[in-house]
Amino acid sequence: MRFARFYGFHSLDEVPWEQIEVGTINLFKAHLETNELSPNSINTYLAALRGVIKAAWQMELISDHKRLILSTVKSVRGSRVQTGRALSQIETSKLISACSESSDPSSLRDVAIVSLGIGSGLRRNELSSLKISDIDFSDQKITVIGKGNKQRLVTATEIVFIRLQKWLEVRGKEGCPELFVCIGKHGDIRHEQKMSPMAIFKMIEKRAKAAGIEKFTPHDLRRTFATRMLDVGADISIVKETMGYSSINTTQRYDRRGFDKVRDYVRAIAI
Repeated sequence: MRFARFYGFHSLDEVPWEQIEVGTINLFKAHLETNELSPNSINTYLAALRGVIKAAWQMELISDHKRLILSTVKSVRGSRVQTGRALSQIETSKLISACSESSDPSSLRDVAIVSLGIGSGLRRNELSSLKISDIDFSDQKITVIGKGNKQRLVTATEIVFIRLQKWLEVRGKEGCPELFVCIGKHGDIRHEQKMSPMAIFKMIEKRAKAAGIEKFTPHDLRRTFATRMLDVGADISIVKETMGYSSINTTQRYDRRGFDKVRDYVRAIAI
């Protein structure tokens, strides 16, 4: 849509994708660079355009020769410091306390979500789609369907399963199969309405504010999990498997210990 709007189209259906040219893509790339987008963001846009070009080629809207020419558009080089952060032990304690201020259903649910995010590294989409049947309380393992429809097994500390059990006892097993469901303003559990990823995002935002800690995202819970796993000496290949990645390089981006390590070493230097 950003590409379409740049060229004055209001709908994707209006764009004559089969007429796309190298100069057209390069002009769009230059526009993104002028707007100071990160190299990674620009390359994501270019990857999307390559997908459109491939689809046009598969539909025989463009020739082999034209596809080859279009593929000569190069990605942008460079990198930026990774965004996001890992929460400290003090911050997570404050967050759990803020979620546990009362024993109402929303508090029990939110404690379970936060604990699972930190304790198992689940994405918010995975938290949203997690089913009651996915949790094996006896063996303390959870089956997760992640990105790319990849299934993996995760586990967590006993306290996480205790908090999940407490929420399940209040939630019951009726209604939709998903574990985390919406709760009304008056504490009424809406068994037929699962929490959406956006609802989880807003809940995290609300609880962070109540806890008086710096703003963070649900994905930062995942970064916190990875960082703490590495902190206690877990091999990065184990962390990779637990988080559902196929590449160690991707997993390394979630390690937020780096700058703290550097700072400790630098402060020990005699000047």
